[in-house]
Amino acid sequence: IPDGVVLINAATLIRMETKKQGEAKAATVSYEDIGGLGSQIQRIREMIELPLRYPQVFERLGIDAPKGVLLHGPPGCITGESLVALEDGRLIKIEDVAKNLEPNIYIADLPVYPPASAKALHVYDVPETIELLTETGKRLRMTPNHPLLTSEGWREAEKLKVGEEIKVFNWIPSPQNKVPMGFTLNLQYTYNKNVSLPSEWDEDIAFLLGAFVAEGDAWKGRIAFTINQNEEEFKKIILDKMLKFGPIYEKISIPRKKRSIKIRFCNAGLSRFFEYYHKKEIPSPILLSPNNVAAAFLKGLFEGDGSVMLRTHRNVKKYKSKEYKYYQIERTISLKSSSRLLLEQCQTLLLRFAISSRIYDSIYKSNDKILESHVLYIRGRTNLVKFTENIGFASQRKNEKLKQVIKSFKRDMKMHLQSEFEKIKSLEKKYGWQRVYDFEVPSTNAFFSNGILSHNTGKTLIARAVANETDAYFTSMSGPEIMSKFYGESEGKLRAIFEDAQAHAPAIIFIDEIDAIASNREEMCSEKQVERRVVAQL
Repeated sequence: IPDGVVLINAATLIRMETKKQGEAKAATVSYEDIGGLGSQIQRIREMIELPLRYPQVFERLGIDAPKGVLLHGPPGCITGESLVALEDGRLIKIEDVAKNLEPNIYIADLPVYPPASAKALHVYDVPETIELLTETGKRLRMTPNHPLLTSEGWREAEKLKVGEEIKVFNWIPSPQNKVPMGFTLNLQYTYNKNVSLPSEWDEDIAFLLGAFVAEGDAWKGRIAFTINQNEEEFKKIILDKMLKFGPIYEKISIPRKKRSIKIRFCNAGLSRFFEYYHKKEIPSPILLSPNNVAAAFLKGLFEGDGSVMLRTHRNVKKYKSKEYKYYQIERTISLKSSSRLLLEQCQTLLLRFAISSRIYDSIYKSNDKILESHVLYIRGRTNLVKFTENIGFASQRKNEKLKQVIKSFKRDMKMHLQSEFEKIKSLEKKYGWQRVYDFEVPSTNAFFSNGILSHNTGKTLIARAVANETDAYFTSMSGPEIMSKFYGESEGKLRAIFEDAQAHAPAIIFIDEIDAIASNREEMCSEKQVERRVVAQL
């Protein structure tokens, strides 16, 4: 396709051509996009670009040009609690993808977001990580050489500075399919056996779990919700939804704290179900469920621990010798929790509805103990309207107050509008062995991680830049893609790649993650005959 503006008329001749087998590399990545690897890039250009562009120089000097370059370095990975998004919007902890896997490189075919296919999963143990925090509270813990996209190009974590901007996501898609229940009630020691769970995760069970994470407890066959006395609507909704499981015993009592009431239910089978999800985090089936189920969970969570605020503060600002008095109006939805992980997961889940939020941290002292408190704020007219339309509260009282807050807006402040880049608030090195994970995504080399755009490694990025800066025929493949369970097919793939490159010489063959197929000969056991043959073929 020609560059620039093209005029097509009746005399225009259009010729269709099939693209060659090699991967066409448009100028999408250049050396300028790679931050902090100046010396390595210079050496790569001398070893690859110079022989291809000026082969006569080497002929005149009577020396052979380099035929191969090995790019090596530590892995660029993230820690296990990081949420990654699949292509359809399902969210999952990356450690759950690699459950029970030992450190190694594993062949995979996982559709990830932004839309692409992860061909390999990497698992490593590292002694040092870096924790990054953005101005809106997004947190990502990663290895020092894990690349992130800044406003000036890709840059490794250890080269980032406070105040730099990194690429973030403002929206992710919604899954379409519901999640099967996958939990069987054990009613062997239960008095009432006419109790059952739905076959799929629906809005009722999601709402109850949201309320349970906020205000619930489960122990010895009992389930309890502790709510304020003035929350009559909330109490009625909990009773109605719990009784949908079947006839279970319930009791409402007033504890010593007169401002609250405790709603108790007695059933050993249901109690084990709620105990299983008795953690200050979003249950994994909710993260995998469609938007209507996720919204029901958030509705229960915000109804229990959330609040709507419309307050006016009188402030005084000093300028030189004068004082100026002004009023500041606070319009916000807040969600408080002792678990920062829960709020981070809520912040990521809210991206399904294109709702931006901020997390703030505070430290306070109670009974000679230093405790942490965290709060998530949703601010700005656009965000509050989206919350009302997609999630809302269970009680009419809070919904009415939210409508008043939205009506009080005259305009949206710039700081509350969505932005493609966020400033880094803090960077902290963490010492201690951590298991870390990474995807190999050959087509895009990028994936979603806690709302931040992550890249595979700087090694892969350099190879893509070399491909775009040289005019040589370029073929790219990932090491795990070569491996096959059929005898002789792995070696056949290698032969075909090199024969194709020979036919289109001069050519560059880039083999990413070569250690997945070419490990040390001495370490190969008799069970790894395929790897022996692949190494011999190379």
